[in-house]
Amino acid sequence: LTFIMPEDPWDFYKRIGQPKFVVAPMVDQSELPWRLLCRRHGAQLCYTPMLHAGNFLTDELYRKTHFTTCPEDRPLIAQFCANEPETLFNAASLVANQCDAIDINLGCPQTIARRGKYGAYLQDDWDLVSSLIKSACRLPIPVTCKIRIFPEVRRTVEYAQMIQASGCTLLAIHGRTREQKGRTCGLADWDHIAAVKSALQIPVFANGSIRYFADIDRCLKCTGADGVMCAESNLSNPYLFENRQAPVWEPCLEYLNLVKEYPCPISFVRAHLFKLCHRWQVYFASSFYHYLDLCEDLHKCTDLDEAVSVVQRLKSRFLEISEKWLAQSLTEDAADSTPFWQCQPRFSALFQTSEWIEKRKSRKEFIVKQANELGISKHQVTSFKSLQISVRNVQDVLHVEYFLILNNLWEKKFLGMEPVCTGASVIALMFDQGVVIAADTKLSYGRFSRYKGVSRLMRVNDNTILGVSGDYADYQYLQSIINGRQMGMNSSQMRGEFTPASMHTFLTSVLYARRSKLNPLWNSYVVCGVTERTKTPYLGTVNLYGVSYTNNFVATGLGSYLVQHYLEKKLEDCEKEGIKLNEANAALALRNCIEILYERDCLAYNEYELGVVTADNCVITGKHTVSGKWGHAGLITGYE
Repeated sequence: LTFIMPEDPWDFYKRIGQPKFVVAPMVDQSELPWRLLCRRHGAQLCYTPMLHAGNFLTDELYRKTHFTTCPEDRPLIAQFCANEPETLFNAASLVANQCDAIDINLGCPQTIARRGKYGAYLQDDWDLVSSLIKSACRLPIPVTCKIRIFPEVRRTVEYAQMIQASGCTLLAIHGRTREQKGRTCGLADWDHIAAVKSALQIPVFANGSIRYFADIDRCLKCTGADGVMCAESNLSNPYLFENRQAPVWEPCLEYLNLVKEYPCPISFVRAHLFKLCHRWQVYFASSFYHYLDLCEDLHKCTDLDEAVSVVQRLKSRFLEISEKWLAQSLTEDAADSTPFWQCQPRFSALFQTSEWIEKRKSRKEFIVKQANELGISKHQVTSFKSLQISVRNVQDVLHVEYFLILNNLWEKKFLGMEPVCTGASVIALMFDQGVVIAADTKLSYGRFSRYKGVSRLMRVNDNTILGVSGDYADYQYLQSIINGRQMGMNSSQMRGEFTPASMHTFLTSVLYARRSKLNPLWNSYVVCGVTERTKTPYLGTVNLYGVSYTNNFVATGLGSYLVQHYLEKKLEDCEKEGIKLNEANAALALRNCIEILYERDCLAYNEYELGVVTADNCVITGKHTVSGKWGHAGLITGYE
């Protein structure tokens, strides 16, 4: 690859205002309203949330949801994660005219980054890192990178020099290794950053262990960096760069006003409010447990008006308890002198003490015991709705213990629950130009037929059809959510619609979240369609546990045992003969599958609907009928 550096690194740094105060890229957290809030209060440069290059390139809804900007939102750097140079270049090209630079995420330490082979897990493949940078340097704007350190200073310096030689214009360095993450991540190594800074000839930002405004000067002097990047501390106090710790309701309300002007998903809003109010949660939980309704209401809020109401009630609660707290603080030794109602950072443990290890061990034993007694997974135990009781620790960490009230709730509410009216299998098969899907039209009550002529296929839009088996009432509930979400997307500034992939992802997240709360939706869903951008067929499924996958053939219910092998063999025969499966043959294959199920599954029915999705058409037709072959029934003893 050949590349041309758009401009000298230091000219670029001067052009964007020589920023010292930088808001870091944060997944689902550094969105437009938050960036504007931070800019109002001292931030001189902001990064977008991390954008997945593959999703950004192929999914229009993902682009509209995760990348929004406005004229006031500059200077701006858009961050991408990727492991394919061409995908990165093509994705970044879509926003190159709306930002000042493109950043490559080489520092994410999370498990999802390891599975996807991006972020800090590219540290082991220097050739790929160099290829990504060189590919991005074909863009008309500069390329920057964000990395984590290696345990050895020498190796970090060599890594940074390789990145600089590949065309990087500016480097942000998080002073922790990729293994340092979570609550016991420890302090960032500023001396490590200083060694890298002295070895490079490009601007460097330091990241890590910035809690208060005074830490910024200390970091700049220690590292020699050209700017300081803040993430966690910025989420806890967006006024950090102004050296101000305001009452938490001030940034909350200011942020909510910005969200009204620049809409974003409500999940982003809830996450920000929880981060800002984390000390309120701890204080109320430990000393005023009857105020936990605030936390619960914030969990449940689905629109801005509800969020504003929670913040206003939060403010009024302070007026109720302020005198008691002030009197108490005069007689007790507090962990710090900052009142709990002011914005302030979270503190992580510096290292794993014996006390910490013992607490973790006892908690793990408790979870295993509960899981064994109730016959559920450990994840279900930890995710179950629980009463949270916090214990104040005068050291540098507030330990939160979780006391799970499980036995009565589980036995009374969940055990023995079964679907009432259910639909049988859904079958789908991919052909050369699209996908066909079929489902019969009967609902059963237990093993008895209850309703006939019921549609279990839903035309979501011009490129997506959804099929469902299982509890029909749960399907109707989720159907209303899908319709409402679609209407919301059409009416908001982020106009768009579900793609097959985004619908599959949405259903997976909903079903997984519900089963994690031990309140599952008793369905399996099949999503089929054609990707509008690439005109390629898409077929995926997800069950009530949130387990999902994509394939070129799918069958739910008993169909996964009775007809899936038939569909697989059909595709194998086409491949051996060197022919492509067309729409007519795919529809005939599904008809045969419906006939097999009708003969062998007591819940199946001989009338069915057929859906077909191609690049030019999306239609559901019915009613089709199969008769079944019953001659073999006479061979069964007891048949009448």
